[in-house]
Amino acid sequence: MLFRAKDQAAHWGYQTWHRELDDEVVKWLSNPKNAQATPEEFLKFLQELYQRPDIKARIPNVDLTSLIQEVGP
Repeated sequence: MLFRAKDQAAHWGYQTWHRELDDEVVKWLSNPKNAQATPEEFLKFLQELYQRPDIKARIPNVDLTSLIQEVGP
């Protein structure tokens, strides 16, 4: 899978929004309640993040649905 940034400005450097997104992922992974999370649960979490309007505006067209189905139970 390949996803492209909306435009060059959204792609340049390691923007604050991207660091904040990474921090959210690390926080989720570090949460003890997610210690036994399956790959499917993690992908669902990522799918929710990528569907947020603020992220979708920067990285449009991200849909992990087919990947979630592939790794599902």
